[in-house]
Amino acid sequence: MINLAKHDDLIREFLTSGTYLVNRNGEIYSHVSRTGWRISVPRKLVLKPRKGGYCFVSYKNKTLAVHRIVYQAQVGELNSALQINHLDGNPTNNHPGNLELVTPSENLLHSFRILSRPPVWSNQKLTREQVLRMRFLRDTQGWSYSKLVREFNTAKSNVADIVKRRTWTEV
Repeated sequence: MINLAKHDDLIREFLTSGTYLVNRNGEIYSHVSRTGWRISVPRKLVLKPRKGGYCFVSYKNKTLAVHRIVYQAQVGELNSALQINHLDGNPTNNHPGNLELVTPSENLLHSFRILSRPPVWSNQKLTREQVLRMRFLRDTQGWSYSKLVREFNTAKSNVADIVKRRTWTEV
Protein backbone atom coordinates (compact mmCIF):
# COMPACT_ATOMS: atom_id res chain seq x y z
CA MET A 1 0.00 0.00 0.00
CA ILE A 2 1.36 3.41 -0.90
CA ASN A 3 1.49 6.22 1.61
CA LEU A 4 -0.79 8.80 0.02
CA ALA A 5 0.08 11.50 2.55
CA LYS A 6 3.77 11.55 1.70
CA HIS A 7 3.06 13.71 -1.36
CA ASP A 8 1.01 16.42 0.36
CA ASP A 9 3.76 18.95 -0.37
CA LEU A 10 3.54 18.07 -4.07
CA ILE A 11 -0.24 18.47 -3.96
CA ARG A 12 0.21 22.06 -2.74
CA GLU A 13 2.73 22.66 -5.54
CA PHE A 14 0.34 21.01 -8.06
CA LEU A 15 -2.43 23.41 -7.04
CA THR A 16 -0.28 26.55 -7.04
CA SER A 17 1.47 25.77 -10.35
CA GLY A 18 -1.19 27.58 -12.38
CA THR A 19 -1.41 24.61 -14.73
CA TYR A 20 -4.33 22.88 -13.01
CA LEU A 21 -7.59 23.95 -11.42
CA VAL A 22 -10.16 22.10 -9.35
CA ASN A 23 -13.81 23.13 -9.66
CA ARG A 24 -16.52 22.99 -6.98
CA ASN A 25 -17.59 19.52 -8.12
CA GLY A 26 -14.14 18.04 -7.54
CA GLU A 27 -13.22 17.85 -11.22
CA ILE A 28 -9.64 18.65 -12.27
CA TYR A 29 -8.85 20.69 -15.37
CA SER A 30 -5.53 21.27 -17.12
CA HIS A 31 -4.38 24.49 -18.81
CA VAL A 32 -1.54 22.75 -20.65
CA SER A 33 -1.52 23.54 -24.36
CA ARG A 34 -0.70 20.76 -26.77
CA THR A 35 1.20 23.17 -29.03
CA GLY A 36 2.99 25.01 -26.25
CA TRP A 37 2.69 28.45 -27.87
CA ARG A 38 -0.98 29.35 -27.65
CA ILE A 39 -3.36 29.75 -24.75
CA SER A 40 -5.61 26.75 -24.44
CA VAL A 41 -9.08 26.24 -23.06
CA PRO A 42 -8.89 24.24 -19.83
CA ARG A 43 -9.44 20.55 -20.49
CA LYS A 44 -11.05 18.23 -18.01
CA LEU A 45 -8.72 15.40 -17.02
CA VAL A 46 -10.13 11.95 -17.69
CA LEU A 47 -9.47 10.01 -14.52
CA LYS A 48 -9.79 6.25 -14.57
CA PRO A 49 -10.17 4.55 -11.20
CA ARG A 50 -7.46 2.14 -10.11
CA LYS A 51 -5.87 0.89 -6.91
CA GLY A 52 -9.04 0.05 -5.02
CA GLY A 53 -11.27 2.34 -7.06
CA TYR A 54 -9.37 5.55 -6.29
CA CYS A 55 -8.38 8.05 -8.97
CA PHE A 56 -4.84 9.36 -9.33
CA VAL A 57 -2.94 11.90 -11.41
CA SER A 58 0.74 11.94 -12.26
CA TYR A 59 2.74 15.04 -11.41
CA LYS A 60 6.53 15.23 -11.57
CA ASN A 61 6.74 11.45 -11.85
CA LYS A 62 4.77 11.00 -8.63
CA THR A 63 1.28 9.59 -8.12
CA LEU A 64 -1.12 12.00 -6.41
CA ALA A 65 -4.49 10.92 -5.06
CA VAL A 66 -7.31 12.99 -6.56
CA HIS A 67 -9.36 12.98 -3.34
CA ARG A 68 -6.44 14.59 -1.46
CA ILE A 69 -6.04 17.19 -4.24
CA VAL A 70 -9.76 18.05 -4.14
CA TYR A 71 -9.77 18.25 -0.34
CA GLN A 72 -6.78 20.63 -0.33
CA ALA A 73 -8.26 22.79 -3.10
CA GLN A 74 -11.89 22.96 -1.99
CA VAL A 75 -12.23 21.99 1.67
CA GLY A 76 -9.15 22.78 3.72
CA GLU A 77 -5.55 22.14 4.62
CA LEU A 78 -4.33 18.55 4.53
CA ASN A 79 -2.71 16.84 7.50
CA SER A 80 -0.26 14.08 6.61
CA ALA A 81 -1.20 12.11 9.73
CA LEU A 82 -4.86 11.97 8.68
CA GLN A 83 -6.77 10.24 5.88
CA ILE A 84 -9.56 11.39 3.61
CA ASN A 85 -12.83 9.52 4.14
CA HIS A 86 -15.43 9.25 1.38
CA LEU A 87 -18.72 9.61 3.28
CA ASP A 88 -20.73 7.60 0.75
CA GLY A 89 -18.06 4.90 0.50
CA ASN A 90 -17.57 5.49 -3.24
CA PRO A 91 -13.86 6.24 -3.89
CA THR A 92 -14.64 7.72 -7.32
CA ASN A 93 -16.99 10.35 -5.86
CA ASN A 94 -14.57 13.19 -5.12
CA HIS A 95 -17.16 15.90 -4.60
CA PRO A 96 -15.88 18.15 -1.78
CA GLY A 97 -19.05 17.57 0.24
CA ASN A 98 -18.32 13.85 0.23
CA LEU A 99 -14.83 14.19 1.72
CA GLU A 100 -13.78 14.52 5.35
CA LEU A 101 -10.44 14.45 7.12
CA VAL A 102 -10.32 11.63 9.70
CA THR A 103 -7.88 9.52 11.67
CA PRO A 104 -7.04 6.07 10.26
CA SER A 105 -9.11 4.42 13.01
CA GLU A 106 -12.13 6.64 12.25
CA ASN A 107 -11.80 5.74 8.58
CA LEU A 108 -11.71 2.03 9.43
CA LEU A 109 -14.69 2.33 11.78
CA HIS A 110 -16.63 4.11 9.03
CA SER A 111 -16.06 1.19 6.67
CA PHE A 112 -17.21 -1.32 9.30
CA ARG A 113 -20.19 0.54 10.77
CA ILE A 114 -21.54 2.67 7.96
CA LEU A 115 -20.58 0.65 4.89
CA SER A 116 -21.00 -2.79 6.53
CA ARG A 117 -17.64 -4.06 5.30
CA PRO A 118 -16.42 -7.01 7.35
CA PRO A 119 -13.04 -6.64 9.04
CA VAL A 120 -10.11 -8.67 7.73
CA TRP A 121 -8.04 -10.26 10.44
CA SER A 122 -4.51 -10.70 9.13
CA ASN A 123 -3.29 -12.45 12.30
CA GLN A 124 -6.12 -14.92 12.42
CA LYS A 125 -5.10 -18.44 13.41
CA LEU A 126 -6.03 -20.93 10.74
CA THR A 127 -6.46 -24.63 11.36
CA ARG A 128 -4.76 -27.40 9.41
CA GLU A 129 -8.13 -28.25 7.82
CA GLN A 130 -8.65 -24.64 6.69
CA VAL A 131 -5.18 -24.54 5.13
CA LEU A 132 -5.80 -27.80 3.26
CA ARG A 133 -9.22 -26.60 2.08
CA MET A 134 -7.73 -23.26 0.94
CA ARG A 135 -5.10 -25.03 -1.15
CA PHE A 136 -7.70 -27.43 -2.55
CA LEU A 137 -10.01 -24.58 -3.58
CA ARG A 138 -7.15 -22.69 -5.23
CA ASP A 139 -5.50 -25.67 -6.97
CA THR A 140 -8.54 -27.65 -8.13
CA GLN A 141 -11.38 -25.14 -8.22
CA GLY A 142 -9.37 -22.12 -9.40
CA TRP A 143 -10.60 -19.80 -6.66
CA SER A 144 -9.08 -16.31 -6.80
CA TYR A 145 -7.14 -14.87 -3.89
CA SER A 146 -9.95 -12.36 -3.33
CA LYS A 147 -12.52 -15.12 -3.03
CA LEU A 148 -10.29 -17.05 -0.60
CA VAL A 149 -9.78 -13.88 1.47
CA ARG A 150 -13.56 -13.51 1.83
CA GLU A 151 -14.10 -17.20 2.53
CA PHE A 152 -11.45 -17.50 5.25
CA ASN A 153 -11.62 -13.89 6.51
CA THR A 154 -7.87 -13.38 6.40
CA ALA A 155 -5.45 -11.10 4.63
CA LYS A 156 -4.46 -11.57 0.98
CA SER A 157 -0.80 -11.88 2.00
CA ASN A 158 -1.71 -14.81 4.30
CA VAL A 159 -3.57 -16.53 1.48
CA ALA A 160 -0.65 -16.03 -0.91
CA ASP A 161 1.86 -17.38 1.64
CA ILE A 162 -0.25 -20.48 2.30
CA VAL A 163 -1.06 -21.22 -1.34
CA LYS A 164 2.58 -20.75 -2.40
CA ARG A 165 3.68 -22.87 0.57
CA ARG A 166 5.84 -20.19 2.16
CA THR A 167 3.97 -20.87 5.40
CA TRP A 168 2.39 -24.08 6.59
CA THR A 169 5.11 -25.96 4.71
CA GLU A 170 4.64 -29.10 6.81
CA VAL A 171 1.07 -29.56 5.54
